[in-house]
Amino acid sequence: PSTLEEIQGNLTSMAELARANGIKVVLASVMPVTDALKPQTARRPPEKIRALNEWIKAYAAKTGAVYLDYHSAMADDKGMLKTELTYDGLHPNDAGYDLIQPLAQKAIAQALMSK
Repeated sequence: PSTLEEIQGNLTSMAELARANGIKVVLASVMPVTDALKPQTARRPPEKIRALNEWIKAYAAKTGAVYLDYHSAMADDKGMLKTELTYDGLHPNDAGYDLIQPLAQKAIAQALMSK
């Protein structure tokens, strides 16, 4: 398992490399997980996901990247992945993809319109 610092460093490197090559950057949040269908939280603790998402959002704001918030759209009132949006507690099912597709399209359009 990677530390938050390693993940942040990797995301920073990818975003800087993209910007250096004239590529617009969209940074997406990490989706929530749930143990309702299969154990997921031991390897992907919700508090680590939330901390990483807070960092991603702040980094996007600081650097002018677009922040794409999948987490809020897919989380239930406890912050866990809605079971109707997944088949295994980690990956989206068709309903999950139907939910996030317009969010991705909007974020990409926003990035392409930015200077």
